[in-house]
Amino acid sequence: MRIGFMSSAPSLSGTIFTVEDLRNARLVWTHLEQRCAPGWFAKPRGLLSGLFEANTAHATCVLIEIAAALDAVRLNLTSKSVPVFEAKVASLVTVKDEKTFDELLTEILVAATLTPAVSPIAFEPYVPMNARGQRPPSSDYAIFLPDGPVAIEVSVLYIGQLERWQRRVRGIRHLTLARDRVERLAAQEPQDQLRLESRQR
Repeated sequence: MRIGFMSSAPSLSGTIFTVEDLRNARLVWTHLEQRCAPGWFAKPRGLLSGLFEANTAHATCVLIEIAAALDAVRLNLTSKSVPVFEAKVASLVTVKDEKTFDELLTEILVAATLTPAVSPIAFEPYVPMNARGQRPPSSDYAIFLPDGPVAIEVSVLYIGQLERWQRRVRGIRHLTLARDRVERLAAQEPQDQLRLESRQR
């Protein structure tokens, strides 16, 4: 059984994305799942699984946008940064904590906005390549300019009232997704019963 986003055909009419964008995003997610989180499509988990299973135009657009950002960063990394990036992708698709998810995603999105102008990007530039055990503190990544490297630290600002509002919105979204699943199952049951009765005749 294939997870919704990878096999569904939601309408992208009225959005900024095309069927070709969807096709490319699926290729990116397939590559990253195989490389960074093998078996995730078979047993999706974490916050991102809700988007993959939603089967809505909004969820599809978000996943296309995230895939484009991940691919832009993936293609503009130092060789030392590849395992760090892959570990971040594995965390992104499995993490259940909202703050951790937001911080990981924001870090990737910011890096993606830099890739057209600067390349390559070096994740954890202060950490030695073969570091083991406790890793030294480091900025999120560094970019290389003609005058030398520039370290970048990405932060997500949390404001109490806004954070509470976001939690309510997410709660409503989860309830809506659950209701949609129930309605789809309820609509499918009579069809399954009719097929069963027709086979028994």
